[in-house]
Amino acid sequence: MANKKRGISFEREIIKKCWEQNIAAHRIAGSGSSKYPSPDIIAFRNGKGYAIECKSTKNGTIYIKEESIKQLIKFSKISGLNPVVAIKFPRNYFFIHPNELQKEGKMFKLNMDEAKKMGKTSLSFF
Repeated sequence: MANKKRGISFEREIIKKCWEQNIAAHRIAGSGSSKYPSPDIIAFRNGKGYAIECKSTKNGTIYIKEESIKQLIKFSKISGLNPVVAIKFPRNYFFIHPNELQKEGKMFKLNMDEAKKMGKTSLSFF
């Protein structure tokens, strides 16, 4: 599966999980292709809102462009939504605050073992 298709599939998976847990969520079509910052998903429940950036990999390590995280944080500051990065590794996914990601050059790098230590594996943060 191409990277873009895998990413969209993961976004739709997160949307489905949100609605199953009574969290209103919507995918932002074209996120990342606009000159304005926008997350992949916005989600709300009981007055709490989150801007979610989704990333997936077929490997045990993921590299995320610094610009993606900067855009998520910028959107979150302007909107008042809480920023979250949803990361999917093979058969595992995690929800991580962007401040927990470790920068390596112009990328953020995270392996699955690190994600298990810091990330939530469910939408329980709502």
